Amino acid sequence: MSRDERAAWFLNRWARPSDSQEATLQRITRRSAVTAVYNWTSLGPNNVGGRATALAVSAQHPDTVFLGTAGGGVWRTEDAGLTWQPWSDELASLSVGALALHSDGSLYLATGEANLNLDSYPGCGIFRSSGGPTWASVVDEVDGPQTLPNRIGALALDPLVPGRIFAGSATIVDEDLSGLHIGRAGDNGIVIWDLVDGFAFEGAADPSDVAGPYRCHSIVCHPARTDVVYAAVHLRGWRSGIYRSLDGGQTWTHLETGLPSGEKFGRTSLAIGHRPADGAQPAVTVLWAYAGHTREGVLGVFRSDDDGDTWQSNGGTHFANETSANYDNCIAVAPDNPEFVICGGRDLHRTRDGGRTWQQITEFDAPEADPHFAPGGHHALVLAANGRVYDANEGGCGVSDDHGDTWTQRHAGLATSMFFKVDVAGAEGGIVAGSVHHEGVVLHRQEDPPQHFDHQRHDEGGWMLMDPEDPEHLVSTSPGGEVYRHTREEGWKRITPAGLEAKDKEDLWMPIVAMDGSPGRKNPRPLLLGTTRLWKSNDDGETWRAVSPVLDSSPVSAIHFSAQDRVVYAGTERGGFFRSDDGGNTWGENLAGIDLPYRYITRIAAHPESSAHVLVAVGPSPDPGQAHVYLSLDAGHTWRATGEGLPDAPHNCVVFHEDTPYVATDFGVYRGAWTGESYTWTDISGDLPQAFVMDLVVHAESRTLTAATYGRGLFRHRIGSQSDPSAEWQAWAQADLAAAEATPPAPPPAP
Repeated sequence: MSRDERAAWFLNRWARPSDSQEATLQRITRRSAVTAVYNWTSLGPNNVGGRATALAVSAQHPDTVFLGTAGGGVWRTEDAGLTWQPWSDELASLSVGALALHSDGSLYLATGEANLNLDSYPGCGIFRSSGGPTWASVVDEVDGPQTLPNRIGALALDPLVPGRIFAGSATIVDEDLSGLHIGRAGDNGIVIWDLVDGFAFEGAADPSDVAGPYRCHSIVCHPARTDVVYAAVHLRGWRSGIYRSLDGGQTWTHLETGLPSGEKFGRTSLAIGHRPADGAQPAVTVLWAYAGHTREGVLGVFRSDDDGDTWQSNGGTHFANETSANYDNCIAVAPDNPEFVICGGRDLHRTRDGGRTWQQITEFDAPEADPHFAPGGHHALVLAANGRVYDANEGGCGVSDDHGDTWTQRHAGLATSMFFKVDVAGAEGGIVAGSVHHEGVVLHRQEDPPQHFDHQRHDEGGWMLMDPEDPEHLVSTSPGGEVYRHTREEGWKRITPAGLEAKDKEDLWMPIVAMDGSPGRKNPRPLLLGTTRLWKSNDDGETWRAVSPVLDSSPVSAIHFSAQDRVVYAGTERGGFFRSDDGGNTWGENLAGIDLPYRYITRIAAHPESSAHVLVAVGPSPDPGQAHVYLSLDAGHTWRATGEGLPDAPHNCVVFHEDTPYVATDFGVYRGAWTGESYTWTDISGDLPQAFVMDLVVHAESRTLTAATYGRGLFRHRIGSQSDPSAEWQAWAQADLAAAEATPPAPPPAP
């Protein structure tokens, strides 16, 4: 399945690009109000990385590295990636677009991933750290976050003009602010920012008359010529390409000699190599560009030896198999040799001779133990002075100690996995499985080291579930409609329904599968699969039969088996709501009426004691202020909004523990309290990092709530305990949870 289909799934379910400025303000306000009364403990994984987006390496201490991630914030290592520590958990946004390390040791962080995909979440400005994991905004609070765009993917600190910063951003929708901003230091560390608006109408009478936002993907400052700056921009038509300023960014010239026509330029990364004069040899400066084509693929690798006046193409047909240069695109030059360059997208490529010859130096489809393996998709590179190469990729951080000849993936302690789904089993909740973007299914067993997860199946990542009485019995799906089952005896087996037709797979990226996990149910437990209709299996997926017609022509997005009877509910991406009263064998008509908006249903939960008492979480609304959780007390016939205390943000999951519901949102976790007619909600995120919470699982025996985040791994909270007495609870699988648990409060009255 393509990245476009994944993007559409995120757009409908979670992402809110059209009102990201409002979402940013909410995130900042909410984070400032959070207290650490409610404690959450990280469960890792510490050996399964997530997408990394940015790198900054100390020139004086090349073992000290800062890594920016798509949804897990900034991480720091002092031993070249052998161990990592979180460095930005207190920030209101953990979506990192760019990092820049100043010569004085301060670190600049630009939030908001700018990788042009709808799971690239927006941020909330630029921050500076002066030596520890504490941050100060460099944006004037009077002006607010709108001073800067929400997806900043390029930062350049001018090495010759103190206090001058260049920031480049890439918008996903035209309503967002985007482009090249120039900052100059003001009072109290605040930076005053101005948008460069002269690109789109260079030479026109009024260059400030900008026709919408543009993208600025890369910026480099000349290391030896004051006020000389280069930028790669994507405008409309032939004006796209590489620009140069000779006056610190006030005016810009389109560099064209030797380069393809601008309308072919997609995302482009720049790097500059400079070797000062040494007495016998003059100074050498080489400017490099790795350019994506607007139609995907690589437009070319280009070099200039005269500060950008003229360019030469390098690489020939070597990059013909690179297919995603507008998503993963990076280039870096050795600090002591302008002819030594590494660049890449899906894989990495190296030249030692200034581009005359190139060699592919990673293989995304090699076995993980292969010294040439690196996860496909590379977003940032740094070539350190000692010959070491750091690589921010889809699986975390890769490191080469031999100029790129061999590679290891170093993510010990780097808890940045991007989870879609999680499930929990075992008497004490010590068995945890989940589906992870780009990594597939991972599993932690009771006897494993804390925070260590084993890969069970590699793929893009999909839906998954675990048999509550047999943790070796898992079912998972893959994008496009594939279904797999794992058992102790057989391992993994494909169990995709043989009767799937084209109409079942239309617009289907994440097939939803559900198992009847009700107490007392015997194996094989009934399974339900959602495509654009519902499929049922009574023999553990060996055979399937369609048990519904096409529901509303959109994929099924949620399925829920009630706990005490045979009622089953299903929701769709279009907002349809359907009920079966006979265990999923037959289905009624769409129950979604005027009081349940036609918005993506992300999850359904029925009260454990009454299947007629139902909560649904719904996806984003184009209109701010709309509710995201709805309640029915009559099995879906009528609905009411129940959102008091909840944020105006995507709501990804709702679950019950006894009488109490919990909701997972892009802004944290909330607990519901019954008022006699509806629910009011309390933020219980506490010290949970500001990650996007995709899934929640209640484990009744241990009274724990496990949260799966998209970028910060897994976390666990003790239900009924605010001040968790076991802050050192890292060996959680072996802990005696019952003995350590605080006495829970009395449950609210039954609805």
